[in-house]
Amino acid sequence: MSAEYTVFRKDRLRRGGGVAIFVRADILAELVPIDSINVDIVAVDLTFDTHKIRIITCYRPPYYTNEDVAYLDSLVTALSKLCLSSQQNIVLGDFNLPNIDWFHYLAPSEVCHDKFLSFVDNAGLQQCVNAPTHANNVLDLVLTDNTCLISDVSIECPIGNSDHNTVHVSLNIENSRSNDNGYVCYYDYKNADYDNLNVYMSRINWDYEFSFVFTTEEYWNIFLMHLTTAIELYVPCIVRKVNVCKNRKTYPRYLRNMLNRKARLWKRWRTSSLPQDKLAYKTYVSKCRTALSTFSQDKERDIISSNNVGNFYRYVNSKLGSRKTVHPIKVCNKNNELTSDPVEQANVFNDYFASVFTVDNGVLPDVSPRSTNDIYCDSVVFTVDIVRKSLLALKPSTSAGPDGLPNVILKKLAHSVCTPLHYIFDSSFKSHQLPSQWLQAFVTPIHKKGATSDPSNYRPISLTCTCCRVMERIINAHLINYLLSNRLITKHQHGFLLKHSTCSNLLETVNDWTLALDNHLKTDAIYIDFQKAFDSVSHTKLLCKLVSYNIYGDLFEWISAFLNNRSQQVKISNVLSNIVFITSGVPQGSVLGPTLFLIYINDLIDAFATLNCTVKLYADDAKLYSSYRFGDSSSCLIQALKYLSDWAKTWQLTIANSKCVAHRITTVNNSSDVCYYAIDDFNLEWSNCTRDLGVYIDSDLKFVQHISKITHIAHSRSCLILKCFFTRNPVVLVKAFCTYVRPVLEYCTPVWSPHLTGLIDKLEKVQRRFTKKLYGMSNLSYNERLVSLKLDSLYNRRVKQDLIMCYKIINGLICLDFSDFFTTSPSDRTRGHNFKLGIQNCRLDTRKFCFARRVCHVWNKLPHDVVNSCSISSFKRKLAAFNFDS
Repeated sequence: MSAEYTVFRKDRLRRGGGVAIFVRADILAELVPIDSINVDIVAVDLTFDTHKIRIITCYRPPYYTNEDVAYLDSLVTALSKLCLSSQQNIVLGDFNLPNIDWFHYLAPSEVCHDKFLSFVDNAGLQQCVNAPTHANNVLDLVLTDNTCLISDVSIECPIGNSDHNTVHVSLNIENSRSNDNGYVCYYDYKNADYDNLNVYMSRINWDYEFSFVFTTEEYWNIFLMHLTTAIELYVPCIVRKVNVCKNRKTYPRYLRNMLNRKARLWKRWRTSSLPQDKLAYKTYVSKCRTALSTFSQDKERDIISSNNVGNFYRYVNSKLGSRKTVHPIKVCNKNNELTSDPVEQANVFNDYFASVFTVDNGVLPDVSPRSTNDIYCDSVVFTVDIVRKSLLALKPSTSAGPDGLPNVILKKLAHSVCTPLHYIFDSSFKSHQLPSQWLQAFVTPIHKKGATSDPSNYRPISLTCTCCRVMERIINAHLINYLLSNRLITKHQHGFLLKHSTCSNLLETVNDWTLALDNHLKTDAIYIDFQKAFDSVSHTKLLCKLVSYNIYGDLFEWISAFLNNRSQQVKISNVLSNIVFITSGVPQGSVLGPTLFLIYINDLIDAFATLNCTVKLYADDAKLYSSYRFGDSSSCLIQALKYLSDWAKTWQLTIANSKCVAHRITTVNNSSDVCYYAIDDFNLEWSNCTRDLGVYIDSDLKFVQHISKITHIAHSRSCLILKCFFTRNPVVLVKAFCTYVRPVLEYCTPVWSPHLTGLIDKLEKVQRRFTKKLYGMSNLSYNERLVSLKLDSLYNRRVKQDLIMCYKIINGLICLDFSDFFTTSPSDRTRGHNFKLGIQNCRLDTRKFCFARRVCHVWNKLPHDVVNSCSISSFKRKLAAFNFDS
């Protein structure tokens, strides 16, 4: 053992204690000194080329005496210091805290649990063990502040006579050296000469160029040839050598020159030992330090200003040495061996993504007409002006699809390329043909959750041709207008529609549930999960549904051509997989795909028309619920699930039965009053807390688990900002907090805003703790820090979000019906504004403090000029100036 491993050991201090770390001899390891000698902790720094990882293992005895609380204090203090002094940490050990809910980071209010959870929040750690390690309890934990390090966590059989299961952790650690010393070439669109590009494209006589063209493919090839030539002339092409070390920092040329000069001055001083050479070196070191600091701060300021969570995490991961988006993955035909080869990975992902495609069964169901004969949609007009507006509306992204054209080039050249694109779009639509490149897609796998080595834990994100998406945008706007103006989409659908959102879906749902509770009713809700719904849509059946909406003519034929003969390739590290032809599904990454899916699932509501139950949809996310009196049972839901199963089989959408759950909304916990719901003889599990469009719904609608979950995530992001950002400027760090942390705490707040003091303080604690750690703020009170940093309390921001939602409902800016939420107050009252809301009488706090009632008190106190604002932007401005404390 000693010949192959280095052993770092801490002898047993307490009964059951004693910890050790065995490190392979070929790994560079250094023992980390620990201030406290009275705790069972061993910490080792492992060095892998350019980055370090700190492994900390410890033990806590399973007792709760005063002595053990003191021991926990020492343990937490030591762990905090160890995690603070290292960028990447993995903490492992037996902590003997069985009552913590690690999914929601929630535990009973007890000293040991509170102290340990507080440490986990402060250090920004995530717990990775989800299965019991001792009996039915999770006692042995794996905590990390960088989940990208964890490839897989599995629970295996105990070692020897131990009563604890073995926790096996696979890490995404590999030699970062690369033998690839080749070059990569790409266009620098940010520094392109767009003035000359526009001049070049404007001088082309497109009438002449297209005069002898007969197919859409020829139109497209001529346009692409001219645009490619212009790009080669006026867009800089950068050739960069692939870094020998993938994690090495890259600086612009002027900084590299400064660093090279600093190295030369160092060498000259070491050779000559002259005082003037030493002074020259010291002076230039200071100059380099200032330049690097300015560069880092400017880069971080740009990242924060971009308001892009992806940019934020890419920057954080680069600081942590975890730039890879795809880690080693399992290869099924090689006994689940891991592979890091980009070609092999790309093909593994492509095979998995293609495995979910549906083969049409050839049965065409009868479809009732959804529209009368005098209402139809058969054509779309493409004018130069419409095309120009669509191009100008593009986001300036530099990512390119199969055509090699990023959004930014078409947006910048909107005035000069709108004419040729008008020809191409018109030809494509009338001939029902699409250029072959438009039917291709590059797919990028993005990790969702779970083991990074499992391909099924990745989501496919498709990148299609930008020009095709522009044409889709025009068609989609026309199609959506037709569907909504004729009320052909059910009001229960909240996905991908104007004035609809996850918040509108949840507000309607929670409003129904709180009303039921207040009326002595319980509610059973069934959450339905369709397996890979967007990829499973049968093209034949979708076209059949389009006909039922009186969508025909050129529009129908073009959509048919758009769906057929499509292909995809997975792209990893500039390597493409083999081509796979798409046999089903609406194109993900396209503009038209979501609308086509809404049409496909729209008639699901009809299946429950005769039943006393409600259905709410957000794209493919569906929930059915029914309220009834205590002691009764909901036969409607049982019948609804049968209708749902029949509908899914008819239209070849697979229900993931194991992911569907039943959830009861009630104030009475009665285990004997439980009925069973089933889909195709599969009994659904009951859930006490269910994730509904990003909000965790508990049985009593107090949202305790949701608030615990989001505060933990917010603490983790706060720690990442303070740990990974170079700047110490409070203004920049506060902007980072407002951009990347505060949205986590404010998502759908009208739905779950708490009234309990403990929960309000728990949310406020995130901002209170972050602001206290900023430079120059530690000696100020929380209110003083808010004034100094020009921040509002999270509580006040939630009140304002309530009022903004109320304004939208009253003025018809959101799909919610005013009468479902509010009543108007009698008009004989003279004090206050003229649009006061009636205050409902409520029996339960759940209803008393729900959105529909709590907002009325604050709304009625607003001044006349605020309530009668002419626009939502004006309302927000006046609301920001209003003093809620007066």
